[in-house]
Amino acid sequence: MAEDPGEQNNVAGYNFMDNMDDDDLNGDEDICRVCRLSGEDTLYHPCLCTGTIKFVHQKCLEQWLKYSKKEVCELCNYRFSFQPVYASNMPERLPIRDLMSGVSVMGLKTCQLCLTYGLVAFCWLFFVPVMACRINKMVFSGFFNYLVSLRLLQFFSLENIVEDQAKGAVIFCIFVCTFIALVWLREQIAVGGPQDMVNIEQEDREDNAEPANIQIPAVERAFDLNEDDNVDNVVDVLREEEDGQNGQNDENWGRDVERIVEDMTWQRLIGLDGSFVFLENVFWAISLNLAFNLVFLYFPFCCGRMILYLLGVQAPLPFFDNPINIFTGYVAIATVLYLNLLICRQFTLNILYSVTGTAYLMVKVFLLITMELFIFPTVCGWWLDICSLSLTGNTLDARIRAFQNYPTSSVVLHWLAGMLYVFYSASLILTLRGLLRPGVLWFIRNLNDPEFNPIQEMIDQPAIKHFRRLIASTSLFLSIIFLIVYAPLRVVKLIVPSILPYSFRSSDAPLSEFSMELLLLQVVLPTILENAKAYNVLKFIVRFWCETVGRMLKLDNYLLPNDDTEDQGNQNRPANNDRREGNNPQDLAARHHAMLMIREPVNIQTYERPDNFQLRLTALIGCLALTLVLFASLCFVVPVSIGRLLLGLVGLGRSIHETYTVGCGIYACWLLVKGCLIWRDWFQKGWTYMKSASRTTVFLALKLLAASVPMVGIVPYLMGLYFQLLVISPFRASIGQTPLFFPWKEWAMGIIHLKIVCTLIMMGPDSRIKTAFEQVGNGGLRNFSLKVLCMDIALPMINMLSFLIAAPYVFSHVLIAIGRLSAEEEVLLIRMSYPAFLALLIFVSYLRWQWGKLKVICQKIRNDKYLIGTKLVNFYRDS
Repeated sequence: MAEDPGEQNNVAGYNFMDNMDDDDLNGDEDICRVCRLSGEDTLYHPCLCTGTIKFVHQKCLEQWLKYSKKEVCELCNYRFSFQPVYASNMPERLPIRDLMSGVSVMGLKTCQLCLTYGLVAFCWLFFVPVMACRINKMVFSGFFNYLVSLRLLQFFSLENIVEDQAKGAVIFCIFVCTFIALVWLREQIAVGGPQDMVNIEQEDREDNAEPANIQIPAVERAFDLNEDDNVDNVVDVLREEEDGQNGQNDENWGRDVERIVEDMTWQRLIGLDGSFVFLENVFWAISLNLAFNLVFLYFPFCCGRMILYLLGVQAPLPFFDNPINIFTGYVAIATVLYLNLLICRQFTLNILYSVTGTAYLMVKVFLLITMELFIFPTVCGWWLDICSLSLTGNTLDARIRAFQNYPTSSVVLHWLAGMLYVFYSASLILTLRGLLRPGVLWFIRNLNDPEFNPIQEMIDQPAIKHFRRLIASTSLFLSIIFLIVYAPLRVVKLIVPSILPYSFRSSDAPLSEFSMELLLLQVVLPTILENAKAYNVLKFIVRFWCETVGRMLKLDNYLLPNDDTEDQGNQNRPANNDRREGNNPQDLAARHHAMLMIREPVNIQTYERPDNFQLRLTALIGCLALTLVLFASLCFVVPVSIGRLLLGLVGLGRSIHETYTVGCGIYACWLLVKGCLIWRDWFQKGWTYMKSASRTTVFLALKLLAASVPMVGIVPYLMGLYFQLLVISPFRASIGQTPLFFPWKEWAMGIIHLKIVCTLIMMGPDSRIKTAFEQVGNGGLRNFSLKVLCMDIALPMINMLSFLIAAPYVFSHVLIAIGRLSAEEEVLLIRMSYPAFLALLIFVSYLRWQWGKLKVICQKIRNDKYLIGTKLVNFYRDS
């Protein structure tokens, strides 16, 4: 009678005592480690394990590997290997007919896939953006005029197709982002928005109800139970309410959610699943884009133009007519919605009040985001440019003419400059907040506060409060620009007039090429930022200034934190955390909701308030302003003076671009300060340590010098020279022109190319040179292996670059010696030999890659047609 498979599985699950009985019954007979039986199947020993777990059945092992999803032994970590078993009629070589049929089937599948993906890319990256741009043009040029004049055929014309595609991509991205933002904002308003703006408070509707029937909300009753445990009570109540609601709703829509999630995926939505359902989504995207242009752009545009016309502003405006009209229209719409909100509240129109309140909050958030992310940085950028006119030697009239000639570019550049200024100012404020006493910067919001949610504040707080805050922020940031840019430049112009203006014109020297700018931005400045420890330096300077000035004004206790208070606060925090350790992690959502109702006190440290406190604070602000002006004046004078001096000693004239002089000066100042700090540290540790450290430093300097010869000198120069021969000479210089080679320019461009190559190597697959890079990087600057750097990195690069430079030159001259060519043909052959030789190498590498793919395809075809199974391979020791 055949044994039941279920009983076999049960045999494999015996406990340890049962296995001991099996071993006793089998005696010295070999058994399978899984089923603990010998059986009729062949036993294999596929890994390093010995003893009673040495042997295993192939079927048992395959079932176990399928269950554990592993390919190695769990005990010895040896990888199991299986040998394919083919049919007896399999030929030694795969027939051409089978190969061609398999390749044809795979080729058809690949072509079908490429055509599908091509259609998807064409629809989403070309057709939809073009339609979005032309719909936008149609809407703003007159929707009904298009219909009446029958100009709809212009939708499918090829005129300005590339420009329309670029503009349409921007419009479509704005449409998608707006749609997502509206959905997310609607959820934010529904969950945490102000209820008085979306629901009319019904305080007097149930005045006739008896007091016994009045039901106090569970959350309010929870607050009255115990004042110390309010948070825990609210958590319990919210959890009970949430569990009750979940119990009612889970059964109803649980299955629907699973079905919707299964059906709606990004691959199916875009069309990457291979189906053509995405064509319907393309149609809906174009239709919704039309609705978006009409509702969110054209309607506010009409409202804004009407408002400006009533105010006496002539249309169209000379610059940015559409954005200004749209913004003005949204301001008018927000005003109308707010008035409508008051009317609905007065007449108790609950549904209309809810819809109007939600729309008003959305428009208010949009206007506030526009002012804070676009208008405010642009104003900062313009003020920064105006204050730095003496630095660049320009005038205000020249800036106005530049804006009139290139309005869009001017606004974008000033917005970018303003965003950079705001970003670095915010980073500086965060740093100061960590150094100063909590409460000093009370007038600036803490961006690291976990409760800080700017979008939620825009929803909750009134618009007039945000407007006052925006005016205060603008005044503060513009005042800082005045103190660190305009006032220092005036001081420099009065004391050292020869420093200004900076020279930002490119000279005739090859050093002024674009490659040196890349070198400065990609090599010099990152090196300073990585090794200068700017945060520690800033922390030391701020603390030193606060201690010095604060001691003079008796405000050091006000400015700097009290260490004793911090220690006491840190000792009190674990007690509060220990009390809440036993909470259930599943109550996290309810606890967050409860914490919104109960605000924990802010950690504010007390300080001693001296006499004439307000006068001392005024003096402190004056000292801060004077310090900023003096420090900024030194930054404008010292680096550029040192850079001009050093570059003048090298032999470069005064006409060099000031970017290089400032970079050279900053680098020299950093080296000087770093050297002084190191020598001071050595001097404090004694003469013996100084001698030992000096020897170590000299050895390290010689080691770095030996490493820099190939990696900073030879390899970059060869890379820059090869790039010049590969790209610049063949395609930039004509036949009658002689390409000029500048060693400095080739070396500088080679530095950038070397950095790019090193990045690509580290991002690429595992290789010998990548292993060498990782080994050198793990050693650090002091302990790197010079042998590995030279033999495994520098030497292969030099050999490859030398071959790529010399081989085309030799081959071209061999062809010139064999054939009779004219002078122009010889020049053309020599120049084009480098890109042709590289193309030949790439083609040969592609053929090798395809040959390997063809072998894989042949093996796959052979397995599909002739493979009948696999056989487990036994492990044998070499001994």
